[in-house]
Amino acid sequence: MKKVKPKKTKKVKKTVKPGSSRAVKPKAKKKVKKVAKKVVKKVKKAKKIAGPKAKVKRVSRKVTKKVTKPIPALLPAPKRVYTPEEMVEESKYFEPVEVRYPPKEKIPGEYREDKIVVMARDPDWAFTYWEVTSETLKSARERAGHEGNLTLRVYDITGIDFDGKNALSSFDVGVYGRIGSWYIELRRPDHTYCVDLGVLTPQGSFITIVRSNVITAPRDRVSEITDERFMIMEEEFQEIFALSGGYGFGLSSPELREIIKKRFAAGISSLKK
Repeated sequence: MKKVKPKKTKKVKKTVKPGSSRAVKPKAKKKVKKVAKKVVKKVKKAKKIAGPKAKVKRVSRKVTKKVTKPIPALLPAPKRVYTPEEMVEESKYFEPVEVRYPPKEKIPGEYREDKIVVMARDPDWAFTYWEVTSETLKSARERAGHEGNLTLRVYDITGIDFDGKNALSSFDVGVYGRIGSWYIELRRPDHTYCVDLGVLTPQGSFITIVRSNVITAPRDRVSEITDERFMIMEEEFQEIFALSGGYGFGLSSPELREIIKKRFAAGISSLKK
């Protein structure tokens, strides 16, 4: 049998309508290629830039290691001494700092000692405080026959060497506690005093327990001592006299000028003597 050859068929070109999905594919591929090229260029640029940056990072690490090495200890710089004016000026620009002080210690009720102190307050009054232990007070009352009140005896010892018996005068002030204080009316300004604390018996005898310091009350009048350092010299007198109108200038009256002249002349004459 004879072989039958197949008939040749002509290739027909497929026509694609404009606007269809198949016509879009070649355009999209071109765009993708363009975008890919741009990305590649950016990556290359980034690699070129990253090279120097990496070097800078390495160098900076080495420098920081050298800088952060421990520095040998230096001698402390001397502190500047500020003047009081500078300290006041700088304090204006700082907020006040709260200072915490240590807790206050309680003052003891007694010090377990026999003592009396007197202080002059003014020409007419003095202040005294004292403490006597219970044992000392007990022994003093035993010597007084278990009777007697605690008493302050004030001595006027002006101008004498006091031995306990030669006072110019004295007076008593009755007190109560073995620890206490009292204001004493002295009655005589510019006199010297001391005070004894003791037990006064009903019979009038006084048993001294402890004696105070010596004080002198202030005077209640102007001092009689004059200081010549306040007298003026001749040149100063002439200047003051001129300022007061003594040479015809100023508003001072003639009587006032004459009084000033006499006063300063008397002062100068006493200075020359």
